[in-house]
Amino acid sequence: MFPYFPFASDEYKMTMGVQALGDCSLIEIDLDHYSAELALKEELLSNHYPDYFRAAPGSERMQWEVLEMLLPILAHDYPQYFSLVCNGDRWRWRNALLDSENTFRIGTNSSLPLPPLDWLGRQMQEDLLILDGAEDMPLLAGQLCFPNSWSLEDKMGKSFPGIHAEVPLFAERIGRSSNLLLERLKPGRAVWRVNWSIKTSPQLNHLVCLSREAQHSNAGPSASLLDLTPENIG
Repeated sequence: MFPYFPFASDEYKMTMGVQALGDCSLIEIDLDHYSAELALKEELLSNHYPDYFRAAPGSERMQWEVLEMLLPILAHDYPQYFSLVCNGDRWRWRNALLDSENTFRIGTNSSLPLPPLDWLGRQMQEDLLILDGAEDMPLLAGQLCFPNSWSLEDKMGKSFPGIHAEVPLFAERIGRSSNLLLERLKPGRAVWRVNWSIKTSPQLNHLVCLSREAQHSNAGPSASLLDLTPENIG
């Protein structure tokens, strides 16, 4: 059984599937794949940076806020891998898995070698995205190395409803409830949900332009999508 199995019953219903995070860790470290997936992030960001990291001007404060929230969580939940020493606004971070150490000042962009959100994303396997808390919640910044057939280029600056405009039945079924959920989020009361899809390739990077290229190619794993039927899918 998968750790996060998407089907609770034999009948599919399109719902948000949101649950309170509770005492579970906000960030999960999959040790068996950590090194390979972090190396893949580095490769993607080194070769095609604008495809995998973008940030609106003026979003640095929010990027630092995410960093200030997540680094202590990582150090607390995984002390065998990470350590954090805070002396006022001067922080020292040690990542034993990457054998790296950084000292920086919170809020001082020049104290990190990369934008705060990009640097933070290179410490973990997760993708990180920031929505503005203002009306319509536009996408302001993101490190997105493992997208599920979408891209920062297409979505940056769009509102939350606009980001999901191409998702079938999203607006009709869960659009309003999704907006209300985001509007009512409270500090210290994190929630989580599972987003799932069926792919015919084990690769993690399904950037939308790569998916489109595969669909128009006669070769490669994605071509077999055309052959899937209810009889042979399982």
